[in-house]
Amino acid sequence: MAGAECLNVVKTTKALKALRNDWDDLCTRSNCRFSQSYVWCWTTWETVHRRRKPRLHCITAYDRASLVLIWPFVVYRRPHGYFATPMGCAYGEYPDPLVEDGPDARRRIQAAWRTLRETCSCDVIRLRHVLDGSELQRLMVRERAKTVSKVVNLAVEWRDHDSWESYYHSLDRRDRHDTERRRRRLDELGKVSFEVLEGDECASAIDWALRRKVEQLEQANRGGGGWLRTRAYRDLLVSAAARSSPQGRLVMFTLKLEGQIIATMLCRADQSRLEALNTVYDPAYRRFAAGKILALACLKWAFERSLEFDFRNEDAPYKRRWVNRERQAVTYEVPNSMSYTLCYWLPVLTPLIHMYRRGQRK
Repeated sequence: MAGAECLNVVKTTKALKALRNDWDDLCTRSNCRFSQSYVWCWTTWETVHRRRKPRLHCITAYDRASLVLIWPFVVYRRPHGYFATPMGCAYGEYPDPLVEDGPDARRRIQAAWRTLRETCSCDVIRLRHVLDGSELQRLMVRERAKTVSKVVNLAVEWRDHDSWESYYHSLDRRDRHDTERRRRRLDELGKVSFEVLEGDECASAIDWALRRKVEQLEQANRGGGGWLRTRAYRDLLVSAAARSSPQGRLVMFTLKLEGQIIATMLCRADQSRLEALNTVYDPAYRRFAAGKILALACLKWAFERSLEFDFRNEDAPYKRRWVNRERQAVTYEVPNSMSYTLCYWLPVLTPLIHMYRRGQRK
C-alpha cells in the first residue's frame, strides 16, 4: 500500500480485542453496517464461531496511527478442506470489509484481498451475499470468482420522497385501502400500540418471535430455517441487543393488542439503515393483517430518521408491496489452494481435452 500505510494479519482473540477502540473509530469514519462493527463481530465469535473452534485470520490496514480497513475471517475445517468466511457473517450478513470512506477505498480493498489470498491457509474463500454494484462485487468479477448462487435483495429508499405521504401514496391504492380497513377492525378489539424495544428488554420478544417463526415454518410445511432453532442464534441476538453501541444496535419493533404482542420485526440499525432480520405475527391475527400494519409502522419510523430500509436477501410477495429498489446478492467461492484450483478448473478443461483428443484421432 502507498505511503505510510501497512497491512497486518491478526490471528489471536487477544490482539483482536485490543483493536476495539480503533475499530469503533473506523466505524464513525465509514458507512458502517452494524454487522461490520466490533460489537457484532465479537458477539458472533463468542456465541457462534468459538463453539466450532475455527482459526482467526483478520486483515487490518493502518495509515500512520489510524485504522483504515479491517476484514476479520474465520477458517473452518470441513470434510472437503478448510473454508474461510467473514467473521460477522454466520447468518447471511453482507461480507464487505470495513474500510474508511474516500478515494482510497478501492485500492485498500484490493490490497486486503491480495493479503488474504497470500496469508490465509485455506482451500476456499466463501463470500455470501455480495451486493451487486459494491466494490467487493466488482473485485470478484475481476477475479473471475465462481458464482455459487444469486438471490434478490430488496430495499426501500427515500430519495424520491420528501414526505411520508409521498411514499405512502406511491403504494398500490387497493392494498393501502385494504390495510387501513383491517387496521380499523383491529382497533375495534382493543388498544393497539406500536412499541420499539432495545437493550435487555428485547430478550423476551426475541424468544416470542423465534418460537412463532418456527411454528409458522412447520405449519407451512417449509423446509430450512433449522438455524432458527439453535441456541447459538438465539444467544447471538440476545447478546447483541444487550450490547448496543454508537456504531449500531438491534431493535425489536412490536405491535401489541391490549399489551400483548401480536407481531414483531427484528432489525439491525446503524447510522444509515435498518436491516430486517425476522418478521413474524400471531396467526390468530392474520385476518387483521398484523404483519402488514407493523411493517408500515416500521417503514414510517425509518423514514422519520432518514434510514434506508433493507428487506435483505429473500424475495417474497409481502416485501414486494413496499420496495422501490432491487438488486442481486451473489455468493462467490474462490479456490485458494492448488488442489481446489484444479478441482475448480477441471470441469471446464475436461470437455476441451476431449475435443482436442478427438481432433488428434481424426
